[in-house]
Amino acid sequence: VSARSFTVEETQRYAGSFNDPARMVASYAGVTSNAEGNNDIVVRGNSPKGILWRLEGIEIPNPNHFANDGATGGPINALNGSMLDNSDFFTGAFAPEYGNALSGVFDMKFKKGNNEQREYAAFIGILGIDFAAEGPFNQNYNGSYLINYRYSSLQLLNDAGVIDFGGIPKYQDLSYNVTLPLGKKNFISIFGLGGISSIAIEENDDQETLVMRETGGADMGVSGLIHTYMINDRTFLKNSFSISGTRTYYEADRLNDNNDFFETYDGDIRQTTYRLASTLNYKISAQHKIETGVIYSRLNFNTRFDYWNFEYNRTERQLDDRGGTNTFQGFTTWKYRISEDWTLTSGFHYLRFGLNSSQS
Repeated sequence: VSARSFTVEETQRYAGSFNDPARMVASYAGVTSNAEGNNDIVVRGNSPKGILWRLEGIEIPNPNHFANDGATGGPINALNGSMLDNSDFFTGAFAPEYGNALSGVFDMKFKKGNNEQREYAAFIGILGIDFAAEGPFNQNYNGSYLINYRYSSLQLLNDAGVIDFGGIPKYQDLSYNVTLPLGKKNFISIFGLGGISSIAIEENDDQETLVMRETGGADMGVSGLIHTYMINDRTFLKNSFSISGTRTYYEADRLNDNNDFFETYDGDIRQTTYRLASTLNYKISAQHKIETGVIYSRLNFNTRFDYWNFEYNRTERQLDDRGGTNTFQGFTTWKYRISEDWTLTSGFHYLRFGLNSSQS
């Protein structure tokens, strides 16, 4: 009862979802959204930070525009719903293959491009203008590509001079999925998702004089390569490598008594993750299936924050730190199909955090 599968068509039918799967699941039992308007996923009262985002079986950073550092939601999803294939959402007892999560798991999959003919599409909506393309590389090869690009509608109107006011949210994103069969036993897929977003705000006093300027933004990206090897009819091995990163930045200038602007604060937080994973799937019979795997992640961070000390009239560096650590995960899952109506999924998941050697 805690696992839900949904199709792409569902994300387009749910009222108020804005083609965003994160907003769609807010209508599920036990799930609610953020009252401030973000698409944070609150499962049975748990913190939204307990949500695990996965794409193509790989853990990814927060896939939202204008996301705060450490958050798992945002006002606009960088992942276009039209790129998704059938995906899964877990609100409770998720399978042992999922780790590093407390409240829920969003396991999304890209659909494959049409490997028979080329197709193109364009969409215009309140969130942005989309351009999509898919098709085969050539007629004698089963490989295919799928790519989608979106540009903010408000930013486009602002660039054209149709609207002109402060605080226009600017964002764009790109997602792609490339499928490359290598014979009958080897398959390679390359996928990626990236988004950049920024906003600039100005503040005037009673005399309409500019007194403060603020700029902030959030960027994210992930790209991965997956190799699947069909050992035999019952066994296959999947290996993957991915690189992901996020950046949150913000700065502000204020007008002083000499009518000069000075920097009041300037922050930049960056995180980069390299991830290796290997999973072996073995189908013992029609009733029994075993899956076992390992996941290694290298986590790097670089943070800086400067602010203006009004007491001493000088800029001071409050935060300046960089470093890295790693996590290791291992799991084994046994899926037993008891009958046509009952399935038992059991196993264990091991997680170790290298920074303080904690484990669970």
